[in-house]
Amino acid sequence: MLLTHCKQCGQQIDRNANKRLRSFCSAACRTKSNQAKAQPYRSAWQRSHYDQRASAPSADKKKCAICERWYKRVGRHVSQRHGMTAREYRHGLGLPVSRGIMTEEASEHMRALAYENGMDKSLQVKGKNTRFKVGDPRARIKKPCNGKTIPRNDYY
Repeated sequence: MLLTHCKQCGQQIDRNANKRLRSFCSAACRTKSNQAKAQPYRSAWQRSHYDQRASAPSADKKKCAICERWYKRVGRHVSQRHGMTAREYRHGLGLPVSRGIMTEEASEHMRALAYENGMDKSLQVKGKNTRFKVGDPRARIKKPCNGKTIPRNDYY
């Protein structure tokens, strides 16, 4: 028997749009449901496992200034564990906003994935219209951000 309403959100399932999803209205609802099922089992063991791995100092990792643990991608850790964006973390520590807070190995891996997915080609096409030429006075214009006016170089 096929369900008529989504198990996760209760919306009616559109069989024309989602032929493969039998119990959910979308893939997002299916993912939320699967994550909710796995959470009680995942959190206790995984959290202790990753906390144990992160507590050991390592030369190929960077240290989180908040919890003083070691991670390859500190920005992802900060957003997941401490509830702030990587930009807020860097700004709070006085780090340059334009610099990443991940190891070289992780950065190279992410770069390779971007090239593999063709992201460089899409950025070349989309970015040509928005790039500033060297010496263009518009590059120094201050833009409003959250009611404040900040220099353009703080965006990047």
